[in-house]
Amino acid sequence: MENAKELLTTTQLKIHDISEYLSFVDESYFISTFNKACGMTPSKYRQKYIEKLLNKKSV
Repeated sequence: MENAKELLTTTQLKIHDISEYLSFVDESYFISTFNKACGMTPSKYRQKYIEKLLNKKSV
């Protein structure tokens, strides 16, 4: 999951491409596994990271 988090926050790769790159069977399995491990979907994780960056810049 650490690799997934890094890819979500440092690239603009689509979730599907990240799941493929990390050798998950399919995108939905990746999303489900990420959600169980991190408490949110990969999309939500990326969104929260971006929001955090934007909040830091506006301070």
